[in-house]
Amino acid sequence: HWSLPRALSRAELAAREELGGLEARAASLQAQWQALAGRARRLCEERRAGAGQGVARGAVGVRVSSVPPAQLEKVHDAVVGQYRGLSAARAALSSLEQQVGRAAAERTAEQLER
Repeated sequence: HWSLPRALSRAELAAREELGGLEARAASLQAQWQALAGRARRLCEERRAGAGQGVARGAVGVRVSSVPPAQLEKVHDAVVGQYRGLSAARAALSSLEQQVGRAAAERTAEQLER
């Protein structure tokens, strides 16, 4: 015998909507994290390249811009902040996924009882 699945409860609907929002937030934070990490990596590479070319720069007359330490610190702080936000979003997403899993298990149990 087949029975039609019951309609989702308001709590389950809210959890699904919240899950979608958290997934979008996590994806956004991941993209921001990658952009900031790439920028920090480039700034560090530029700084290392500038420090290693001190003699060559003067001899050839090529000028390499130096990245101020304050700017590197700002980028580092931004990357750390994004990482913390991403970690919090992932934790919230994991918690919500567990809640949705429990709700689905309860729903299945209710259907089997019928």
